[in-house]
Amino acid sequence: MTLRQRLGPDVQRIYEQVDDLLDSEDAILILADAHRAIHYARGFGLSACQHELLAVEIDRSIRALTQAEAVEIGQSVAAYEESRKAA
Repeated sequence: MTLRQRLGPDVQRIYEQVDDLLDSEDAILILADAHRAIHYARGFGLSACQHELLAVEIDRSIRALTQAEAVEIGQSVAAYEESRKAA
């Protein structure tokens, strides 16, 4: 069952919340699955380097909690799965 199926009617509310975040000056948007965490951040009085450090820490925390392995930047999940099978 996909996350969309699981959320059912709440999906529209999530779209609205993301839309509100995109219109704000201080926001962090994190999209995570079993292999990666993608982040978009602006504001909070942080520099670009600080935002990047925050993203690295968030990614590490998610992987530590879920015990998932990270996918290399630019690597598709399918390529990751093939490299795991080959190892």
